[in-house]
Amino acid sequence: MQKKSNENHSARSGSYRFGDFDLFPAERQLLRRQKPVRLPPKAFDALLLFAQNAEHLVRRDMLVETLWPDTFVTDANLTNVIVTLRKILGRDAIQTVSKFGYRFTLPVLAEPGIEQPVYATFLRAKELMALRSLDSMTQARDLLSMCVADDPSFATAWAWLGRCCLFLEKFKDERSVNLELAQAALRRALAIDPHWPVRTISTRSCR
Repeated sequence: MQKKSNENHSARSGSYRFGDFDLFPAERQLLRRQKPVRLPPKAFDALLLFAQNAEHLVRRDMLVETLWPDTFVTDANLTNVIVTLRKILGRDAIQTVSKFGYRFTLPVLAEPGIEQPVYATFLRAKELMALRSLDSMTQARDLLSMCVADDPSFATAWAWLGRCCLFLEKFKDERSVNLELAQAALRRALAIDPHWPVRTISTRSCR
């Protein structure tokens, strides 16, 4: 029983959770089954970016810009970081998308500061969005709306709500309603977390 309590506490107190790992951005610490894993600073920064964009493409130029701002580096620098992370996480944890970048394939099951019931609803919404039907997207929109109502600071949910509404705006009758909601949701995500423009969710419609 104590173990379960500790696991719940770690998810609430500020970690991204995936596989056997917990990533604590504020502490700059990675744990595997509650044991610290040493990571070079650049590898930690790359892993954080991957966790924030789990299961979506992270472009090479964005990785380079994040890890080495205003500095010229060769492809070997980034390759070394990816090799380091694969040795720790497993080779299949980071998929190469030829000519574009990489995709973090481990599902993220918790996010810093977000309560588990809210995050569980968010994950269900993501599953529905993956089906890409009008019905599933409408259900996902409603679930994401619940997420941001429960936790207005949940930037990830705001951004995915925006993405969901952009999809519905293309195919449903209430185009203006969905577009307005998409713009408002994406603006909210950017206001909470200015790093959202680097992620895979388009912000063009909220400008």
